[in-house]
Amino acid sequence: LIFKEITIKGFWGTKESERASADEMRAMISELIQLGLSGQLKLPVAGIFSLSRITEAVTASDRKRNCKIMIRP
Repeated sequence: LIFKEITIKGFWGTKESERASADEMRAMISELIQLGLSGQLKLPVAGIFSLSRITEAVTASDRKRNCKIMIRP
């Protein structure tokens, strides 16, 4: 990734985790999990790609979209 100048983008909550206490982070993550399990939090997936199809995954991630591209072994 470094030598090929490839960038991986995503949300890790870094800024929020720097601000929030451990208890606040636990509560926030718990709430997100409950929303996801109940179906209230929509997590649309545009595609799931195996590592052997990584080129297709990268191409799909370059398109404007409002959903995730997932990679699995």
